[in-house]
Amino acid sequence: MKISQKRQNMISRLIAAGSPKSDWCQNAEEDQFWDIKVSEYAAAEDPSTPAFILAKLAQDAVENLRWRVARNQSTPIEVLNELVGDKNEYVNMFALANLAPRIPPSAVLVAVAGNPSTPVEVLKMLAQQSDILVLLAVAGNRSTPLEVRNILAQQSGIWVKAAPAINPSTHDEVPNPNVHERSWEKF
Repeated sequence: MKISQKRQNMISRLIAAGSPKSDWCQNAEEDQFWDIKVSEYAAAEDPSTPAFILAKLAQDAVENLRWRVARNQSTPIEVLNELVGDKNEYVNMFALANLAPRIPPSAVLVAVAGNPSTPVEVLKMLAQQSDILVLLAVAGNRSTPLEVRNILAQQSGIWVKAAPAINPSTHDEVPNPNVHERSWEKF
């Protein structure tokens, strides 16, 4: 069986460093477990590891393996998003550090602008952006004050004007002038 060069190097380094393998591996089953873990560590750090394997390794119970996946530059964004919520702080830290440069700044602004818990002051600042996607997110956010939406509707294109109508959560705040309320009379 041929062993990859990276795995061979890792095994050599572990042995040279006084690997605990010889202390606690008493039988072939434990030895096989150790070899599997070393292979998983090597795969978690290898940028050529396929995405589906990294996704599987990211679900492992061993924290050291998860943080190695989190810092691998080839780990898919979806996997990193999951690792950001990991219970281990190092896994979180490496996942965030790996994820941050991959997200374009406008995507972050769109996410903030569309979040209903974003403070009104921040929404007002975002309403001054030139990016149409940010403006759409601000206009469609149910937390955006009506006066900010009206200003956006006056200053921006047709898509921003339509955003409050598209967002169902804003229907109760923006009256439709084409609908006439009737009070039904009792006969």
